[in-house]
Amino acid sequence: MAMETPSAGGNRYAVVHLVVQESMKGLIASQVIDHMRIQQEVRGVNAPERVGVVFLDAARTAISTPVRRRVKELRERAAPAFVLHAPIATRMPMAPQARLLAHRLRGLTKGVPIVFHCRTETPIPWAMAMRRILPEAGIVLDVRGAWPEEYLFYKGFDGPAEADDDTLRGYHHHLANLHRGIEHAGAILSVSAGMLEWLQSLGVPERRLTYVPCCVTGVTYDPERRARARRQLGYEDALVFAYMGTITPYQHIEDGVATFFLAAHRRCPAARLLCITDDPDTMRATMLSAGVPANVVTIERRPQAEVADLLVAADCGLILRAPSRINEFSQPTKLGEYLAAGVPVVVSRATGRVGEILETAGAGLSIEVFDISPTHLEAEAQRVCATVQENHGTLRDNALQLCRSSFQWTSYLDRVREAYGRALGRTASSGVTGAAQDSARVRVHA
Repeated sequence: MAMETPSAGGNRYAVVHLVVQESMKGLIASQVIDHMRIQQEVRGVNAPERVGVVFLDAARTAISTPVRRRVKELRERAAPAFVLHAPIATRMPMAPQARLLAHRLRGLTKGVPIVFHCRTETPIPWAMAMRRILPEAGIVLDVRGAWPEEYLFYKGFDGPAEADDDTLRGYHHHLANLHRGIEHAGAILSVSAGMLEWLQSLGVPERRLTYVPCCVTGVTYDPERRARARRQLGYEDALVFAYMGTITPYQHIEDGVATFFLAAHRRCPAARLLCITDDPDTMRATMLSAGVPANVVTIERRPQAEVADLLVAADCGLILRAPSRINEFSQPTKLGEYLAAGVPVVVSRATGRVGEILETAGAGLSIEVFDISPTHLEAEAQRVCATVQENHGTLRDNALQLCRSSFQWTSYLDRVREAYGRALGRTASSGVTGAAQDSARVRVHA
């Protein structure tokens, strides 16, 4: 990467990304570590002087071999940014622990003002406690999802109006945590237009909001890599649909991915399904239950660093979620990963603004999957098969262009650094924040 003039004079500052009890999550590598490494590597007039990630894990888990091994891997991946693993005693007061951590961070950052970049609202109390020791520090709240709404969803309710009293109490507890983060943050980042609108509905002014989607470090597509992967899978002549991700209710594997793929396979016998997941046994059971023949589906578990080697074999990726309140805010992490691999994406129309982004850029299709007749589903499957087969080259090129323009961390460096400056009280809002950023970026780069 090109190196430019570093931050100087009164603009000197450091960034410390706080992550609580999430060091073992797979997406931490791409969504925290890679972002912070790039913030450290790419210089510029507003670049932070020092960048680090602090993992705050309960002491009983922090000392375990898997967690220590994981942190070691993340530390190597993050360089030249630093990674600090800070075990916390959950039964002890936070204040003395935060004081020790603040003094340690002051040394690591050479005494320059620190911006605490909080992944979700959970680290906010730690940032607040450390700011009592480091009064020049700023706080950025990175809202990666509508956790109060997700809490309702996992309890089986589609919104607070339907919830029982016990669930509603939990909902308001999580909402209070979010409002505390909003109150103390100097800037707020979030991942989609739907999320920005939801935050505005909670009373957050648009000027305080900045759109930063889940991103990738760069394009992973390569023609030779694709040919090799398809050859190894035995899919040279197949129409390959891919699903990448977890197996949770909101992913709708059985009634979404499997149901649609079966319709596609009926219309196109050459169709094959590639599933990349951290729970292959459950995926196999789910596919068997849905009636997907074992000889037309490949299910793999791969380390995150090897996913691209397999994903590039696909002709299109699937993000098929049913209509719900929570999916109005959705813009999944896997979207950028599909696009980086040159894989156009097929999404259900319930998946937030993702369909609009893809269709505007010519990088995918938005379809109806849920609450439609079998005949309608067959027609949608036929449309997808024909479109992907006839236009794959164009769809792939558009997917790669959309990735480069709108889903790489380097595309958002200035925007994130402007938010860091606002958290320190140094810069004014650019006036291009909130939901307008989402649609504006698509229009400009499509």
